[in-house]
Amino acid sequence: MALSRIDAGRAARNFSAAAASYDRAATLQQRTRDALLAELAARAGAPRRLLDLGCGTGIGARRLRVLYPDAEVLALDRAPGMVRIARDAGLDALVGDAQRLPLPAACCDAILSNLVLQWCPQPELAMAEACRVLQPGGWLCLSLPGPATLRELRTAWRQVDQAEHVHRFDPASAWLARAEAAGLELCSLRPELLREPHADVFALMRSLRETGVVNASAQRRRGLLGRSALAALERAYAPWRTAEGIGASWEILYLVLRRPTGR
Repeated sequence: MALSRIDAGRAARNFSAAAASYDRAATLQQRTRDALLAELAARAGAPRRLLDLGCGTGIGARRLRVLYPDAEVLALDRAPGMVRIARDAGLDALVGDAQRLPLPAACCDAILSNLVLQWCPQPELAMAEACRVLQPGGWLCLSLPGPATLRELRTAWRQVDQAEHVHRFDPASAWLARAEAAGLELCSLRPELLREPHADVFALMRSLRETGVVNASAQRRRGLLGRSALAALERAYAPWRTAEGIGASWEILYLVLRRPTGR
């Protein structure tokens, strides 16, 4: 499982709550989006319709419009707060679930999905839906967090209590199995380990909150964290502290998949 019994409704509420701060705080998401756009531009040719799946505030969809001015660009996100901002920017944005796309079969030439599918309780359904709405020969370019993501924070929390504070993310092999089961062909897989600097644990937690990357597990600890717990977490993070502050690891998996032309 990518996540332990993910509460999709809570995840959507977390991202809606972060909509106003997202663009300012999402520096890592900007970097991974740029990498996906480069992968797509190297392959997609002249698509007629593209989908930004999990569009957030719509920056990716707007970039797609610039790259492909003659194409129709659709945007979809489960978080209504994000969709409102995307619509205000003039995008054709829908509130919808990646596991049940409100789109007809074979309607898209390419799909861009940046750090999204890990929030699906049944990611295999999201992968199958992506294949369904792609034209034969269509491209799916996606980024996903790997198991080493936020490993320092996860380890530090374990020294404070045994509650599930940080999600567990799947390895590439699990995503490749889902892609194969959905009928998608792997064209490329590229892992990358990124480190985000933060002044301290409080700054790291604020960054996660401002981008909506907040614990949405059904097993999460209920209630607000007190100052004593956060102070204990700060002490537990000491092995990863330098003179510049602390670092947070993000293992990013970039996958380029294609629907076979014979399907």
